Amino acid sequence: MTTASSIVRPLVSGMVRPITGSQTSTQVVILAGQSNMVGRADFDGGASYPDGIFQYDRNGQIVAASAPLDHHDAIAGDMGLDLQFAIAFKAAYPNVELVFLPAADGGTGFSDGQWGVGEPLYADLVTRANALFAENPAFQLSAILWHQGERDSGLASYRDELEATIAGLRTEITAASPATLFVLGELLPDFTDASTENAAVTATIQDVPNRMMYTATVSATDPTRLSSLGDGLHFDAASLRQLGTRYFEALPVARANRPTVPGAVTDLTAMAEDQQVSLSWSAPTTGLSAITDYLVERSLDGSNWSTLSDGVSDVPGYIDPGLTNGTTYFYRVSAVNAVGTGASSAIANAMPDAGAAAILSTSFASTTADGITHSFTDVDMGDGGIVFIAAASRGDTSADGLTGMTIGGQTATLLDLNKAYGNYIRFGYVTNAPAGLVDVVVSHDSTQSRLGIHVWVLGNVAPASAVTANGLGTDNFIDAFADGLVLGVATSVNPPSQNVDWSGLDERMEWINYGDNFGSASADRTFALDAGAHDVSITTDGNFRMTSLVSLTKA
Repeated sequence: MTTASSIVRPLVSGMVRPITGSQTSTQVVILAGQSNMVGRADFDGGASYPDGIFQYDRNGQIVAASAPLDHHDAIAGDMGLDLQFAIAFKAAYPNVELVFLPAADGGTGFSDGQWGVGEPLYADLVTRANALFAENPAFQLSAILWHQGERDSGLASYRDELEATIAGLRTEITAASPATLFVLGELLPDFTDASTENAAVTATIQDVPNRMMYTATVSATDPTRLSSLGDGLHFDAASLRQLGTRYFEALPVARANRPTVPGAVTDLTAMAEDQQVSLSWSAPTTGLSAITDYLVERSLDGSNWSTLSDGVSDVPGYIDPGLTNGTTYFYRVSAVNAVGTGASSAIANAMPDAGAAAILSTSFASTTADGITHSFTDVDMGDGGIVFIAAASRGDTSADGLTGMTIGGQTATLLDLNKAYGNYIRFGYVTNAPAGLVDVVVSHDSTQSRLGIHVWVLGNVAPASAVTANGLGTDNFIDAFADGLVLGVATSVNPPSQNVDWSGLDERMEWINYGDNFGSASADRTFALDAGAHDVSITTDGNFRMTSLVSLTKA
């Protein structure tokens, strides 16, 4: 590896036109990144550039290509992967001129503010490329070749920065488009193996074709492992030769990496409810084109299908209303993107049942007033009927907490009390609450300074079947029943994150601060199958954590 710092090359005039009349087109390949794109190995004395290979230098001239190309920090006497790329290209396309636009610079990346969208090297590349194509409108952009990442080992935002640059170059270079081929190279294997941070950069590069269309990654280990120049960072001359060939062979791979229809929807489940079925599923692979809708089909026999008019939504899940209880319905779902409709999911079925438990509506109210009795006015009971309320309060550590509750003037049946640290949770219920806005009155045996009530309006449950599980700390469990449901409330004092996350139940209401950093959160879930000793836990950075659960069977 030489150390000369300047390169002088003769200008080849008239190279904005084909060399001979046999040339059919001129293709441009952009070379970007850092030193492994420049090349740091001494020229090996092997085959040089064929006729018809040029470069657009940093003086804005099209000149004959010679090693090394006019990158930002090229060193005289070195060679780059572009040399063997040019040989492979010319062997495949003997009547096509190739113009390289060298734009790499050693030791640069996103972490030093060089290659991000709008940053110096990025902006310089865009400006030079647009000038080249403005001067030569018949030129075509064949591909952008990228080798970079060593600088950004340990950069958490590397994937986002890299993908933004790919998208930006495809947008800002006038001759580019979303279909412009973009080929990336894996880092030197010795460098990749040196640390987990290095390996993470290579893994990010490898994953780009799974996330962005018309991209490909060049392997540094397959079919053979490429070698170091001796510094654990740069490829040697023989490896640069192989790397150049691999970059050329990756062009058709990138060209084939085009958007397709989405993959098949997975994990389709159908939950029977009263006169309706709730569907849920997992989003499939996108086919490199964003999912725009889901096609939901229904059948009465699993063979003859009709498409439901469910509107347009890219969010998994649908409730199919207006069904007949006692009839089995079959469903399948497929994803849609700009290319078309993907394969259908596996079939799921359910039979709506008037007895299936359902959560019809919820509401919440709280107060910071001190008192033995707390009255809440205009609490929303939805359609009324079976209503469960969990009251959470903070008071005297020696008291017994909640002792009475009325809902719309009706005395509630109280379930087991959860009591610790001067905090209290207790569920109560009525079976015939009036609809709409009603008054709720909660009584205690001693003064409580903060109180919140979580309200569930339920359908088709057996209130007398209610089973409670009260826990201190973050972990709890309870038996859940087929077609039944579980309700949960958790208290947490002074959580810095102002947050409670649930596992085992689905969040209904995030932790809310009643006052003085005392508050509670709620969650619930309906169950299609029995789940004995079902685990429920919370994650919170607060203190004095408690959970209370209620499990109900269908009516």
